[in-house]
Amino acid sequence: MTAPQLETPLNDDELEELDTLLDRYPGSCAIEELDGLFCALIIGPETILPSEWLPVVLGEEEDGEISEEDTRRVFELLIRHWNSVSAGFREDWSGVSASEGSELMYFPYLEDPLDSGWPLAEGWARGFRDGMDWLEDQYWDALEEDEECVAVLNLIAAFDTGEKSPGHPLTENERDEVISLLVAGLQYLYVFWRRYLKVVNASREPIRAEDVPGRNEECPCGSGKKYKKCCGAPEKLH
Repeated sequence: MTAPQLETPLNDDELEELDTLLDRYPGSCAIEELDGLFCALIIGPETILPSEWLPVVLGEEEDGEISEEDTRRVFELLIRHWNSVSAGFREDWSGVSASEGSELMYFPYLEDPLDSGWPLAEGWARGFRDGMDWLEDQYWDALEEDEECVAVLNLIAAFDTGEKSPGHPLTENERDEVISLLVAGLQYLYVFWRRYLKVVNASREPIRAEDVPGRNEECPCGSGKKYKKCCGAPEKLH
């Protein structure tokens, strides 16, 4: 397929086709779980390649009865859905109207509980949790320092466990009512990670020669001393 075709969201028939194809892979994800997994990987701070997430999506077991054509087709549909989820996140939505934003902004793929057999968004939250397993310790530390991030993660955990807090179940009505909070919270996580990475990457930039003041110029640290007698002194240079 061409690049523009790979950007086309899956329609209802194609989602059903993907569901049928995934059923042929032992241990594969349901589409709702897949959507949650993709969401977590896309909004996160690291680039996770298809070669890394495919074993999670399709299961570890090999099935020799799956044709090469079906293998290509399922991969194509997965990439298109990945691109569709990715297109639903932006750092800035300020130039987008409310009606346009409702069409473009990511909304979780949630199956009817009567069809899926599990409570609303439980499968999605389970997939999101699996996607969070890729996070390294330093990223967890950053998340836990931000109250808004913690609130979003607690909401997702409630969808997964079925409890708002120990001993307090999340009812079906409450699940439906807080979906809008989930949608907004996911956008917050996406922006959080983009800004976090900008700060981290900026701190790693090497100091250029033109950034260093002359030895007789005032030291940029604010001491009022000349650079050569302050931060530029030999004993302070490493």
